[in-house]
Amino acid sequence: MGSWDRPQEPALALPLTMGRLPNLRRRMVMARLALALLATIGLLWTLLGSHGTLPAAAQPHLCTDDLLPPLAEGYAALRAGEVDRARGEFEKVLAVDGFNPFALNNLAVLAERQGKLKEAMAYLLTAETYAAGYCQRLEEICEGGGLCLAVLPSAGKGSNSSIVAIIHSNIELLRNKISKSGNPAP
Repeated sequence: MGSWDRPQEPALALPLTMGRLPNLRRRMVMARLALALLATIGLLWTLLGSHGTLPAAAQPHLCTDDLLPPLAEGYAALRAGEVDRARGEFEKVLAVDGFNPFALNNLAVLAERQGKLKEAMAYLLTAETYAAGYCQRLEEICEGGGLCLAVLPSAGKGSNSSIVAIIHSNIELLRNKISKSGNPAP
């Protein structure tokens, strides 16, 4: 029985008969959607505040002095070939500042060295997102045993980011390596 075969409703039906019920349901669904939209807007307003910024926990910390020791320890462990210790130190940094491009870059070096090319690329692409805001000078750069370069930031700050160029270089090196391996680069 097609929709054109439905029996016609009487012209003088009460407002809550079956003929009006779909309209009422549609209004109720629309009202629920409107409430959900308002709740979402309220949540976003609360998260962003009146300034339009994310809460402090979601902001980059721009490599504060307390992050330099674990970065230096991780870098030393990376150079010494102590992968687990290096990873642990860089993860300590990311626990405080999940956007830290120095830790992300160096984790990419470790992943690339272990043949985890997609994981390495994911670290680098995340590092690239906020790298321009980190203006620490580089104290030392080394080859991490693979293609990518590892970095050690210094306490001194410059007028612009020196890690950006390293990250871009590492991304290009990794894309080339991925393309030669037969896997498509992200």
